[in-house]
Amino acid sequence: MLEKVRINTEGVTKKIFGIQYLRGIAAILVVMSHVNGMSSFPKYFSVPIFKGRLSSASNHVDLGIEGVYLFFVISGFIMTYTSLAPSTLLPRIATFPFLRKRVVRILPFMWFAILLFAVVRFLTLKIFPIENYLRALFLFPIGALEPKQIWTLRHEFLFYSIFCLTLISFKKLKPLLYLWFLSPIFITAIELKLTSNSLGSFLFSKYNILFGLGYIAGVIHLKGYWPRQWKTNLLFSICIILILFELVCIHFLKQTAESDGLLHLFTSGAICAIVLLTTNALTIEKDSSLHKIALLIGDASYSIYLTHGIFIAGVLKIWSSIQPQPHPLLILVVVSLICIIAGIIFHIFVEKPLTQNISLRLRKEKNSR
Repeated sequence: MLEKVRINTEGVTKKIFGIQYLRGIAAILVVMSHVNGMSSFPKYFSVPIFKGRLSSASNHVDLGIEGVYLFFVISGFIMTYTSLAPSTLLPRIATFPFLRKRVVRILPFMWFAILLFAVVRFLTLKIFPIENYLRALFLFPIGALEPKQIWTLRHEFLFYSIFCLTLISFKKLKPLLYLWFLSPIFITAIELKLTSNSLGSFLFSKYNILFGLGYIAGVIHLKGYWPRQWKTNLLFSICIILILFELVCIHFLKQTAESDGLLHLFTSGAICAIVLLTTNALTIEKDSSLHKIALLIGDASYSIYLTHGIFIAGVLKIWSSIQPQPHPLLILVVVSLICIIAGIIFHIFVEKPLTQNISLRLRKEKNSR
């Protein structure tokens, strides 16, 4: 989800463009879903823009959760691809460097986003739920969080920790990783009821399956079981087509399966994994403006994901006070575009330099020892 992937082929380092495109698309799906959902708040427009077409209501596809599913599958793939050797699947990174990279990549900008959210919310609404902010700052596994999208990073860090423990620190514990991936299926099979918002429901969450599918995709890629040399000038268009295909499949699945059931989750995750492997197999022959924009959105996807709620609330507040009944499509496009541009700005001027400076300082401290 968060790491920028690079592939080493005969000494030449290249970005895997497809996975960056997918990260950008996943972030856009989340933004669009939240624009639609927040527009239904009484203080804005009182009804969702597209009345369930972008949400889970009426058995329609929830773009936001499908974007999160894609993020989780990408995370499973990236951790596998960047941490394990192609031939042996043994770790090619030590425990401390692995954890340091994860902490530096995620926590500093996450803390910035939480503090920004807290300040803006206090100045505009005079609300300051300090317990929720503290839980978010430390990724406490249970309890309410602010901003709410931090919940996904809880699961990300749990996955990083278990991945590191079983595949890097203590390789003999690898079977435990597989059991963790499959734990939601076992729990469902034995009809064990875990209390919602409990430590057990967090540790053995249904989302473990998605990280497992990403891990499988990573192993398939490392082992060369999937073609890698499909050349095209239409990579971004193919990514869009594949994502639309995924959403259509999930839409029809939801007509016969419970929206949050394991069948839906597994099918959605499996399609995400296939889309991921396919886009990773594509190589682009020529740069274009569309390619550069798509790549920039992918690079900025973390910033977009963490900051978009503030801008959705602000724009909807101003817009609803000026024009109570605007065209739904216009609202969706304009607000989403503002969130994406704002996220890109934060990526360029905050997230990227913040991460680079901390990484540089840690490197200097290591070399000075």
